[in-house]
Amino acid sequence: MAAKPKYKPASQYEVELTQPVTVGRQRLLPRPDLKHTIKGSVLETLPPEAIANARETD
Repeated sequence: MAAKPKYKPASQYEVELTQPVTVGRQRLLPRPDLKHTIKGSVLETLPPEAIANARETD
């Protein structure tokens, strides 16, 4: 089992998704032309297999 990457809870991340995920009441769909901006504290709750690339933004 792969170790879960650690995210800084207060940081914003640009994320590419590989599968649809629900964040709160919002459904985020994977789209190759779109990167979602998600807080680190929320990324911690998502399944790691749904996240292709997470890059910290300023």
